[in-house]
Amino acid sequence: MWAHQAWQGRFVPPSLPAARRVRAYAGLCNAVEGNTTFYATPTRDTVAGWAAQTDPEFRFVLKLPRIATHERRFAGVEAEMRAFLDAIEPLGERAVLWAQLPRSFGPPALDALGRFLRRLPPDLPRAVEVRDPVFFADADAASRLEATLAGANAEWVPFDTTLLFGSPPTSDAEQEAWRQKPRLPRRTRALTDRPIVRYLGRDSVDETIAGWEPWTTVVAEWLREGRSPTVFLHTPDNRDAPMLARRFHHDVRTLVPDLDPLPEPEPAEPATLF
Repeated sequence: MWAHQAWQGRFVPPSLPAARRVRAYAGLCNAVEGNTTFYATPTRDTVAGWAAQTDPEFRFVLKLPRIATHERRFAGVEAEMRAFLDAIEPLGERAVLWAQLPRSFGPPALDALGRFLRRLPPDLPRAVEVRDPVFFADADAASRLEATLAGANAEWVPFDTTLLFGSPPTSDAEQEAWRQKPRLPRRTRALTDRPIVRYLGRDSVDETIAGWEPWTTVVAEWLREGRSPTVFLHTPDNRDAPMLARRFHHDVRTLVPDLDPLPEPEPAEPATLF
């Protein structure tokens, strides 16, 4: 997401042409979740434009097409995956292949997942997000999933919604999130040197900041271990997400002072004389 309406004029300049939107976002954060790739594979030229607007360190965590993860469950998707991988090739190793699986994807499907992951290009990081509660409640299921991911050097992506579900919703956006988001326990174990965290807060900025405190400690420890984590900050309406992401980075940097700073954003509004 780099063209959210609520960010225009607040975090990024308003009414930017498409050729500058990614660049403006990349002045705020150094990674993005590619959610649109779940619904449609972009053209190679479009992806080349993303690459041209971002620095070599910028990460694109791209959701795999739903035909692979939801509709066909990794069976008979060779042509679709070849088209997808060809389209994102301009990103090189900046692309992370993210398989977000439906709640109905449980332990019986792990063999198919493992075969699919092992066929992906070995030079591209890959990550998997599961939503079946059994993987969080049953130690044997969790162990089998970890073994499947380890066999393909893939990361297990936690989606931390514990703050959201900690108390009843107080707005329409929070109510919608209660209906749509998974209610799962927090998981903080990294499997690879590039862990990914997805954190969902509340409409309240103060509550969201207080709720991520466990993650600042975990992420700081990962950095000290030599890992290179990616953390995505969400709220039900995402209105303040860029500011919150930068605040989270600041909080981690207080624990790990040698962490590189985020880029300086371009002004959201034109400079004036007065």
